[in-house]
Amino acid sequence: MYKRQDDIKVKAKEFDLTITEYLTSVLIKSIGEVKNKSKKPIVITIPVNLRKYYPTYTVRNLYNNDTFRDIAKSVKNKFKEKLDKENIKDKMNSMIKLEDIFIVRLIPVFIKDFVLKIACNIENKYQTMTLSNIGIINMPEVYKKYIDYFSVFTSTSKIQMCMCSYKDKMVISFSSKFVNSEIEKNFFKFLSKDGTDVIINTNDYGDCDE
Repeated sequence: MYKRQDDIKVKAKEFDLTITEYLTSVLIKSIGEVKNKSKKPIVITIPVNLRKYYPTYTVRNLYNNDTFRDIAKSVKNKFKEKLDKENIKDKMNSMIKLEDIFIVRLIPVFIKDFVLKIACNIENKYQTMTLSNIGIINMPEVYKKYIDYFSVFTSTSKIQMCMCSYKDKMVISFSSKFVNSEIEKNFFKFLSKDGTDVIINTNDYGDCDE
């Protein structure tokens, strides 16, 4: 799915949000419409590019179904909190200290890997999906006239959204193991109704008559 990036920028600015914050809010709203009878929180895992701080970090955002404006406000506050440099520093230091514990260093690697795998599986049970913003892709000038846009997909055990931008186009891609595609439909319907120019490409032809 691709569209003009400027459309998203304008909509995000209306709510005083970054593009990632805006699309995260749309995503949460879309999931909430599917999970409106569920009492479980919506958990979005977002790998964030923080090279100006540290190599990598993960932000988790938990929200229940609410109005879009309320969701957008909560997302903005959560991003501000989690991306605070001191907050990141404290979390990174705590992980480094764990590695420095003598007893932990004596544990064989295969045991550590086994424990981490179990911990990861437990954590995944509480995650609704993942959103990855690859950001702006730049290419040497000589190649630009041959490239229309880029798209990014990843394998996933649940559902994942990836996004990237090239020149004036932003591409949002969904990967999912589920047959049901209500979240994706809600997401694109929201953007379209909100005035964003949307073009959809899909390999799911189950609803082609629709």
